[in-house]
Amino acid sequence: MDEQNQQPTEPEQPAPQAAPSSAPPGPPQNTDSLIIWGFILAALGLVCCCCGQIFSVAAIVLGAIAYGRGDQRGMWVMIAGAVSFLISSGIGATYMLVPQMWPHQFRPHDWMNGPWHVT
Repeated sequence: MDEQNQQPTEPEQPAPQAAPSSAPPGPPQNTDSLIIWGFILAALGLVCCCCGQIFSVAAIVLGAIAYGRGDQRGMWVMIAGAVSFLISSGIGATYMLVPQMWPHQFRPHDWMNGPWHVT
């Protein structure tokens, strides 16, 4: 009787393996210092006329690192750095070109020489 109740069993097939899926991004790492320094460097890029582009590029790099670590604020730091780069480049170009067109009494280079400078 046992032989009659037994049904032929199918050979066991291995369970299909799931394809590796991209895991949802976890919480962003601690990027607060990158964000703060990025905004500080973007602001320095506007203030410093001699090396504003260097500070602005550094702000863009810090923003990119923060954005790569999952912090969405990094995009804002990159935008602030890019705007700072464009403005500081414009200020630098204006400073280089405009003094040659100004009248003599308004040239900033003459103000910096002081009263001891004889022209």
